[in-house]
Amino acid sequence: MADPINYPSMRGAVLESIRPLVPKTWAVLPGQMTDSITKTTVALSLNTIERFPQAPQYIRIVTYTLTIASPMGKATETDDRVDDEILTLLNALDDIEGLAWTRAERGVLGNNPGFDITLTFTFEKES
Repeated sequence: MADPINYPSMRGAVLESIRPLVPKTWAVLPGQMTDSITKTTVALSLNTIERFPQAPQYIRIVTYTLTIASPMGKATETDDRVDDEILTLLNALDDIEGLAWTRAERGVLGNNPGFDITLTFTFEKES
C-alpha cells in the first residue's frame, strides 16, 4: 500500500495530481457536467469512501470515476481521437504515486463519447 495522501480536500488532491500530467489544452473539471464541450475534457466524480480494514480508523479508501471525453465530430474521427486520448491519460495516471486505476470502459460526458476510469486513492483523515 502506498502512503496515504493527507490533504484537506480529497477532490483537490486528486485534481492537483492529475492537472500537471495532462495536456494543457484539456479542460479538467472538479465534477461531472452535461453541457456540450468544446475540447477534450476530464471530469471527476466521487463514488465510494470505505474504511481500510487493516489500517487505523483514520485511513480511508476513496474511489472516483474520472471521465475523459472529446467533443462530437465525425464518428470515426471522434472515436480515433478518444482512443488516443485515453492512452495519454492512462499513461499519466500511472505516474501518480498512491493512485491505482483498475478499469477504463466506454462512457459519455453529456452526449460526448469517452471513457470512464475507476481510480482508487488511500487518504488519511485530518486529525
